[in-house]
Amino acid sequence: MRPSIDFVHPRSGELTPLVRDPQTGETFALERDWERTGSFPATGIYTDFVFPGDPFDPGPGTTVRGYARPVYFRRKQFETWLSQTGVKPTREIRRAKSDSIGEAVAVLFPGGVPQGMLIKDRDTQIKTWLQEHRRAPVSDQTIRRWFSQTP
Repeated sequence: MRPSIDFVHPRSGELTPLVRDPQTGETFALERDWERTGSFPATGIYTDFVFPGDPFDPGPGTTVRGYARPVYFRRKQFETWLSQTGVKPTREIRRAKSDSIGEAVAVLFPGGVPQGMLIKDRDTQIKTWLQEHRRAPVSDQTIRRWFSQTP
């Protein structure tokens, strides 16, 4: 698993950034003592690759056998860390958006969407309702997916 994590600081001790030797499969833990330098105030891993002295993605060397290797985390360690952050996994975010769309449809169209109503108008009404009720914004595609999956 190689997520691009923009909110993980390698010094936190919560996650161990790793690289792998593609020939032997051996895994190497990266040093945790790198600091973000340059004009950006935040620290963390912003990409799969980090390099010493890089003003955008500084970090320890990740070169193995002459090539930069991507940084990754062990899946179980990452999932444990993610569950402790309060960040919802993608599946739960989708479910929350789906539930919000269902709620909007039930309120706006209690007898069903009026026959002949343009899809664009329906989607606009749903998105407006979600915004007025401080729900997460959704795309037209998400609304259409909800209608295609709802009997």
